[in-house]
Amino acid sequence: MLFYTLFYIKCYPTFDVLGALFGVDRSVACRRIQQLLPILEKTLENTAVLPKREIKSMKELFETFPEIKDFFVDGTERPIYRPKDKYEQTDNYSGKKKRHTIKNIIIVTEKKEIIYLGPTNGGKKHDYTALKEEFLSNKDVPLPVVGILSPLNGPRIWLDLGFFGIEKNYPFLNVIIPIKKPKGGKLNTMDKIINKAISSVRVIVENAIAGVKRFKMVTDVFRNKTADLKDKVMAIACGLWNYHVVYN
Repeated sequence: MLFYTLFYIKCYPTFDVLGALFGVDRSVACRRIQQLLPILEKTLENTAVLPKREIKSMKELFETFPEIKDFFVDGTERPIYRPKDKYEQTDNYSGKKKRHTIKNIIIVTEKKEIIYLGPTNGGKKHDYTALKEEFLSNKDVPLPVVGILSPLNGPRIWLDLGFFGIEKNYPFLNVIIPIKKPKGGKLNTMDKIINKAISSVRVIVENAIAGVKRFKMVTDVFRNKTADLKDKVMAIACGLWNYHVVYN
């Protein structure tokens, strides 16, 4: 049954194809997946490879992982079919991808392990907006900031320009982000060198996302209609990737 479940996540066949391959009716194939995915998720949880889901502030993040000095943050999108509900159509439409998507914020270590997976949001929501809602609400920011949240000795947070503005809005964080090209202008040679250096380090998070997306269930257009499965399957895919990172 483990192979059956992993095959489904990896290849994401229709239930007709899955049933034909394993010699069962499509309804049986569907029912088995609904039964087995929670078991796989629980197994990954017991193996301690599932990413955290309930971290509410940067301070809590740093205290949960005190040994980590570099956090690599990014957003990742997955395609879905166009919802029938008009509100959901608007909420899930990604202007960047020009299609309906869902997205999550992830945080990765320098070892490419995904330590945090944010809630599944509609594709309309900007990465920076999602990060602020999950970690940077004003009630979680003690001022004046000292100690663990001091930018002089705090952990480094590596971001891309999808989070532009964070360094000004939250100066207590030790943020490393590329230099944005000025409107109507160009970057000078030194700025380009700095951006290239940042990108060469930040590629860690992109590699982790690529590892998760080896599973077709989080790459192909999502077809399942079971409640909460969009969120659960992303957590499972991250857990499988972490298992690969930790035990290989």
